Amino acid sequence: MRFRKLRIQLIIGVGIALFYSTPHLFAAQNILQSMEQQFQTIVNSVKPAVVEVTATHVVGKVRLGPVLKEAFSGKSVPIQHHQNIGSGVLIDSDGHIVTTEAVVRNADKIEVKFACGQRQSAVLVGIDRYSDIAVLRAEDGYPTETILGDSDQISPGSWVVTVGCSYGACPTLSFGIVNGLEILSDNPHYEAIQINAPMKPGNSGGAVANTSGEIVGVITATLDRVPLSSKVRSSRGDFQHSRIFSVQDICFALPIKTVQTIAKDIINHGEVRRGWLGVWVDHHDAPGLQVTDVTEKSPAESAGIMQRDIIVDFNGTPVNTYTDLMKLVTSAAPNTPVKVNVLRAGEHLALDVVLGARD
Repeated sequence: MRFRKLRIQLIIGVGIALFYSTPHLFAAQNILQSMEQQFQTIVNSVKPAVVEVTATHVVGKVRLGPVLKEAFSGKSVPIQHHQNIGSGVLIDSDGHIVTTEAVVRNADKIEVKFACGQRQSAVLVGIDRYSDIAVLRAEDGYPTETILGDSDQISPGSWVVTVGCSYGACPTLSFGIVNGLEILSDNPHYEAIQINAPMKPGNSGGAVANTSGEIVGVITATLDRVPLSSKVRSSRGDFQHSRIFSVQDICFALPIKTVQTIAKDIINHGEVRRGWLGVWVDHHDAPGLQVTDVTEKSPAESAGIMQRDIIVDFNGTPVNTYTDLMKLVTSAAPNTPVKVNVLRAGEHLALDVVLGARD
């Protein structure tokens, strides 16, 4: 009897709790529905600008054994192909598409597929090996509006959506949070946006969008895959060890402002024109960088920069690391006159330098 009474009290208590919590549950549901609608709005805004890129490389003729050689006697021998499939971002109505160098490397034929399902051939305009950015042009053009945002507004904690293609699945979507900006060891010229977001193979070259549905970055790298070991039942019924790969949860994207600058140079000049100073430097205890060597016949030598000089600032901007100096020099065009302030034997000198062209 006592147990029954306790059970009735429990049921009544749960009922009262549900009664009072129902408005909050509906409120939470409305918030989630609103977030879902906003997410779909972002995707629909970005999706038309994201394309699937298929790059085909002819490896050579298929090697045939004696039996097949006889079968193919007098006929054309099959050609062996290798395909890279990745993503790209349409950046203008002239059909220019940005992707990564790894996607189109050694390509003999390039094809792009738009969100509407249209397929067409594309030509390679140029590649910038320092940033890993490649620019394509769809041969028939594609007049559509691409909404590019202000990547300078992206900061740690910003929410972003990634939109790419992954081997037939397009778009592939993920939601992430920006960790901040980072200089990658294999690309010291530019800061990359580090994002906590799951990536699938093929997403390289895809778009990063802000919460306003504007493209603010292009995915260029992910952390290396982590091999996982698992057991898989074979056709014979026994278990065999197999290696699978986890989805990458960290990706890096070049800010769209950087991408636009690189693409503009490639479109107009076929390459990115970067300045060159011609010094080797090392860290120094005091602010600045110590010159350890000067390249012969370089702009630095012509301007009078000497070994053991301490470079304090470049065109008015202080430099404390090699990356600081590299970014400032390479962001300027060749033949640009700049001032380099150095400290030599305790004396400050302002030297006029005309930058050269980086190979």
